[in-house]
Amino acid sequence: MTTQNRIELACKLAMQHHAGQMYGKYSYMLHLEEVAGHVKDIVRKGLFKCLGLDRETLICLAYLHDIIEDTPCSFTELGGILELEGIEALYHLSKNLGGCTYESYIGRIRRNRYARIVKIADTWANLDNSWKAGNTKRIAKYTKQLNMLLED
Repeated sequence: MTTQNRIELACKLAMQHHAGQMYGKYSYMLHLEEVAGHVKDIVRKGLFKCLGLDRETLICLAYLHDIIEDTPCSFTELGGILELEGIEALYHLSKNLGGCTYESYIGRIRRNRYARIVKIADTWANLDNSWKAGNTKRIAKYTKQLNMLLED
């Protein structure tokens, strides 16, 4: 499968499963596009190469990062888009799997290279939107989360 096909399939699957969901007053796809935009910036700057990561998998994960957590999508539906490394990252990104505390969830993400990059992009998008909305509670939450994700 070509690179563009994997990314297009990820985007289409996300659109299909997140249809009708909202991110504030906007379609949830706006949030997914913002996260994908941050990941694409990382890819353009070549920062993923030093970590030995696949650029297509990172972009696909940006579109799919909430699909298991927030929709009825199953891991089996993702087989044509993500390989095992991507499926594992998506597992780590899904809060409702693994029955753990928030700190354990972030720790789990930090141990997976793909999940960590995508969650940083997701957190950055959430933080940016919180700043725009002037939501100080969410700014504090996402600043703390970003700091936790960036720790060694």
